[in-house]
Amino acid sequence: MDEEHTPLEAGSAWIVKLDKPGGFIGPTRSSARSRGLKRRLAGFKLTGKGIARHGYPVLKEGRRAGEVTSGTMSAC
Repeated sequence: MDEEHTPLEAGSAWIVKLDKPGGFIGPTRSSARSRGLKRRLAGFKLTGKGIARHGYPVLKEGRRAGEVTSGTMSAC
């Protein structure tokens, strides 16, 4: 999560109190739920060698489905 990605998009709305006065100070405090989700953050694992880097396209069935927001090597 950062200035561009909300807790709702990250599937982490349960960790913030969006409706508490003075609670969540993010950009979507009052409109996050009413606006709905236009995008969803999701984890993924590469099937081959390489490192997913910020801005790389994510393809589904050969078509662009999104882009990498962050990536690094992992022991998993």
